[in-house]
Amino acid sequence: MPYLPVNPKQRKAPRSPKIWRGVLYVTGVTLVCILFVNFVLLALWHNKVPHNVHLGNTSIGSLTYPAVAQLPADIGIEPAVVLQHNATQKTIKPSQLGLVVDQQASAKNVQKSWVRWLPVVTLVHRVTVPVVLTIHQAQFDTGLKAIEGQFEQAPQDIHVAFNGSEFAKAPASDGYAVDSQSLQKQLLAAVADGRPAMQVPTKVVKTTPHDTDLSTDIADLNKQLATTVSFATYEGTKVVPSTADRAAWYVSNGQSLAFSKEKVADYLNTIAASQKIELLNGADLTTATFYALTHQQKLDFRMVTTGNHLRTYCTAVRGVAASNLDDLNDKLAAVYADVRGWNDKGQLGFEHVDSGCGYTVWLASSSQMTSFGSICDDYYNCQTGTNVVVNYDRWTTATPPWNQTGGNIQDYRVLIISHETGHRLGFYDNPTCPGPGQPAYVMMQQSIDLKGCVFNIWPTQTELDDLSSML
Repeated sequence: MPYLPVNPKQRKAPRSPKIWRGVLYVTGVTLVCILFVNFVLLALWHNKVPHNVHLGNTSIGSLTYPAVAQLPADIGIEPAVVLQHNATQKTIKPSQLGLVVDQQASAKNVQKSWVRWLPVVTLVHRVTVPVVLTIHQAQFDTGLKAIEGQFEQAPQDIHVAFNGSEFAKAPASDGYAVDSQSLQKQLLAAVADGRPAMQVPTKVVKTTPHDTDLSTDIADLNKQLATTVSFATYEGTKVVPSTADRAAWYVSNGQSLAFSKEKVADYLNTIAASQKIELLNGADLTTATFYALTHQQKLDFRMVTTGNHLRTYCTAVRGVAASNLDDLNDKLAAVYADVRGWNDKGQLGFEHVDSGCGYTVWLASSSQMTSFGSICDDYYNCQTGTNVVVNYDRWTTATPPWNQTGGNIQDYRVLIISHETGHRLGFYDNPTCPGPGQPAYVMMQQSIDLKGCVFNIWPTQTELDDLSSML
């Protein structure tokens, strides 16, 4: 017989029904096993949350459903979230803004979840049930009030600002504030999604410009800005603040700027930290800087550090208005911190305190001078015991011999402070003159008789050498 090719399809043997029966059998047995295990698990976890179930990020497996409803109000949510806006960041607990878990609603979600009826799935797969979040409005308002200042900027009218080289008029600008309603929604979404950070939504706060004449303020501020001060330590380190440094000592005061002692204190603390020193006279340095700039006097001040001597003083008035204390305090600080004064290159510091001081500087009316003791009269200044007493008449009008030289009142006040403080340090009146035409000793009673010398308002080197020996 001739050869006949066979169709390949005709070569295939029909699939055996036994194979299909085997597949169905295995599938059926598997399903039965799964159902059996599921039935067993349903029995074991009756009225309990199945294994490997999480509410948010917290495992609640094997808890009873009533127990789930009693979980803490922050269960299942991130412990903290970072609020961001521009360069500002603030880490808070969601509960600080009133965001908590609704335990009852979350427990119902768990109870209604499909996993309750298919606990076998949890043997091989983690199941997460989302928490139900809510915000308590009163707590949100309280929390927002505590932090919103960090995420807001007030609208600014036409104002004075530093332009990099001087103070000048700057244009008005809008501000912004926290959009509280959007913040609630976005906070809920961020916490629900488990995001560790979120942007704080803000809304624009419009400004209404007032083109005020600020020329006088600007001129005065720039005169202060042009006044340099320096700070030197006993070890010889000298720091001269830059123009930008000094500009940073002024803060907004409406449309203009005002000197900030707090900013100067921060600056001095930064210097001390960089030099690894501890200041003994930080408060007086701050006040002295205020005096120098507002009086537009270029001055060099001494930073007195630990390891040196410190004298603390209080100030008070007797028979004159307490409002005079501001001028007294400013002048004392400037004189005591000046490198030409009794600080003796930083070996001795002076610091104004409110109580517990070593001595008190008084500003007293002439009629009250003798109340400090028989050594005081109603014309001159005096020192007795722990009291350095400045006669208000001398403070405001100096003396005829001084005035005849054309000297100004501010310099005469330096002489008063230097002379009477010298007494407090242990010096007596010195009746001698170093030589005709030479500067008098500061401890000479110069307004009474110069003995051929000329007025001098600062301790001489001889007197400073004597002070070093005494210290």
